[in-house]
Amino acid sequence: ARKVQQQQQQQQQQQQFQNAEPQASQSTSLPGPASNSLSSTPTPSTPPGTPTIPAAPTAAGQAASSSRDMAVRTAKAIIEGSGAQPLSDAEFEELVRVFEGFEEREGQEGQQYVEGQDQGRHSEGSTGGGGTGVGSSSRGSDKGAKESMATSSSSSSSSGAEGAPGLAGDGVDWQALERVFLGRDWEKRELAGLADSMAKISASDGGNKGGVEEEPWADEVTGVLLALVLLSHKQYLQAPLLPDDMPEEARTLELWNAPYALLVHDDSKTQALEYANKQALEMLGIGGFEEIYNHAAPDFVDEDAQQQQEWLWASAEVEDQYKHAAVIPQLRLRKQPPAGSPAGQQGAVVVAKNVQLFRVDSLEGDPIGTAVLIREWS
Repeated sequence: ARKVQQQQQQQQQQQQFQNAEPQASQSTSLPGPASNSLSSTPTPSTPPGTPTIPAAPTAAGQAASSSRDMAVRTAKAIIEGSGAQPLSDAEFEELVRVFEGFEEREGQEGQQYVEGQDQGRHSEGSTGGGGTGVGSSSRGSDKGAKESMATSSSSSSSSGAEGAPGLAGDGVDWQALERVFLGRDWEKRELAGLADSMAKISASDGGNKGGVEEEPWADEVTGVLLALVLLSHKQYLQAPLLPDDMPEEARTLELWNAPYALLVHDDSKTQALEYANKQALEMLGIGGFEEIYNHAAPDFVDEDAQQQQEWLWASAEVEDQYKHAAVIPQLRLRKQPPAGSPAGQQGAVVVAKNVQLFRVDSLEGDPIGTAVLIREWS
């Protein structure tokens, strides 16, 4: 709207200039002693009764006033819309100067555009008039207008980059906006808060060495697997193994330190182990959690044919499309032989009672493995 208003004002001024121009041309062509003199140019006289045309307000004054008003409105709208805290007078003035710079730059660009359009129309009208004197003066004024526009453009560009507050070339003074909305020295406050948080985490890790974050049995993948185990236990055994509202980190720690043995193997033919809690590792003689990936669940079942058959039967029950769970009343297991034992030496026998097996499903309901829960052994 501001650009349209400026264009209309410029067009009115141009129309007034064109109406007055024929009178000036007639006065310069009148015969007289000074008509052939290059050093004295007759001054056109104004006929009596001609109304005086008031001087139009300058574009710079209009741009400054409009820029200030628009900047204030913009700043107030942003503050009200963002829900930010009330600003001090100095902070509000700083924000206004930023948007005032935007408006000033837009006003300069619009003024240059209007002046270029007016100069082009004036040049076309002057050259089409046919008078030799008028045509030559028009060409001279046209050339001067172009040079003036070039000078004005370069000067306004430099002044827009250097003098307009809140602008750096065509960019935005983001630091000023940060200071207004976030306060001064907000970076230092953020860094101080981050350092304080890191110090608290370090202190917590130092006082609880071997915490959940540092253990291989508590990584993100294992946490997801255990969550699926809990969901499947509740679905197929009709009872929750842990409270539903327990956080993930607490569940992982609770299952690791549980008084029962919990193992999980995948759904491959080899039934490779994927998880074993602390009690399961001790029961089977496994040295550490990461060693489970070198074993399969059947490796710990006694080689006796009946024990092998019990395991195969329970595995088939778990895979059954209607049952998905099984209980082995008694199952004889073998611990892993101690390190350095002769080849072929078997470990000690462990007798487990009421061994529960149930299928573990993904979130989509597809089988991904089997969980083995042992609450009693000797």
